[in-house]
Amino acid sequence: MYKGYSLKSIRRAVMAVAIAAACVCAVTANAQQLVPQIPRLSLTGGEGGYNQSYYPDGRIWTTASRNITNGDTSYILVPVFMKNCWVSRAQYTARPIYSFNFKLQYDSTAVMPVGVVTRGPAYSGSHPNIRLDETDRPTLTDGWQITWDDARDSTYQVQSGLISATNPNRLRGKRVRIAAQSTRPLQPTGTSNDCNQYEFRPLLYVKFAVIGRPGLGVSDVTPMIITTDSVQYNN
Repeated sequence: MYKGYSLKSIRRAVMAVAIAAACVCAVTANAQQLVPQIPRLSLTGGEGGYNQSYYPDGRIWTTASRNITNGDTSYILVPVFMKNCWVSRAQYTARPIYSFNFKLQYDSTAVMPVGVVTRGPAYSGSHPNIRLDETDRPTLTDGWQITWDDARDSTYQVQSGLISATNPNRLRGKRVRIAAQSTRPLQPTGTSNDCNQYEFRPLLYVKFAVIGRPGLGVSDVTPMIITTDSVQYNN
C-alpha cells in the first residue's frame, strides 16, 4: 500500500505507523520497516548529549576580543547539526525537502552574528585526542541559497524554561532567523533501515563575533538555543 508523507501530516502518520509496527513485530520479530522521521536540529551534535569531537566538555570556549573597534576581534563558528531520516523506503514515500528555516537565540551581550557559512572544519576523536581532519568540508547545505536576519527576542531562555518571564536577563536575548532553499533536496544523514543508526552532521555554521568581556557586566557563560516551534520545512 502506497503511503505518501508530507511534512504537514507526518506527526500523525508516524504515530499511527509506529503503533502498527509494534503489533507486526509481536508476530514476526524479523520484520523491520523504516518510517520517515522529521529532520532534527541540534547545537550539540549528539543524541541526548554532545559530539565530543566538537565539544570536549559540552561547551564552546573562546578568547575575548581585545578591541572590536580596531578590528582585533575573536570569532567563533557555531555548527548547527541535523539528523535527517526523512527518506522513502518500501511503501513509504517522503516528499523531498527543498527549503527550511529556524531561529537561533543568543545573548547579545556576549556575541554578535556576522554571517552563515556552509563549509567548515571537520573533527574526529574525543578529548584529549581530537583531530582536525579537514578545514573546509562541505556541510549538508553547501550550494544552497541562504539568507539570515537578526532581531531582538525577549523570549530568550524563557521559552525554553531556563529562566522566568520576569528575569531581566531575557532582555539580553536576540535571535538569528536562518532561511535556506535549493533546487537540490536535503540529503539524508545515513543509509540504514533503522533511523537510530542515522547520525547528526553539520547542516551549516553560524559565524559570531565575540563582543563580551568578563568583568564588564556582560555574560561570559551563556546558552544558545534553537526553539523547536521555530523550525519549518518546505514552508
